[in-house]
Amino acid sequence: MEVRRLVQELRSFMETNSYSQTDLSRLTGLPQPTISRALSNPVRISRTHRALCKFARIAFDTPAPSSRGQETLIQAVLDVWDGTQEHANSIARLLHAGATLEAHGASRALKNRKPNGDH
Repeated sequence: MEVRRLVQELRSFMETNSYSQTDLSRLTGLPQPTISRALSNPVRISRTHRALCKFARIAFDTPAPSSRGQETLIQAVLDVWDGTQEHANSIARLLHAGATLEAHGASRALKNRKPNGDH
């Protein structure tokens, strides 16, 4: 499911059940500002969207990653990993942090884009 459609379904769920973002925060344990960001100009389906969909029982399928993309990613991780569990955890945290930064940067870029497409 495309991210904008997913957000529409989440908003519809909220309206149907008279849930505010604060209500969802209390019920899901997700911070209200995080929910707000997920529902405002999302660029990709995030962990927040997944958690909200799970709570709302909204099913969606994500496209399967390409095998070439997986191979590239796996090789890159293996190239830098020293083989220890501690380093594996560090790499995982770094990847998760990078995904958060990338999503934030992409949404900022969209907000800063001029109407004619120039930056």
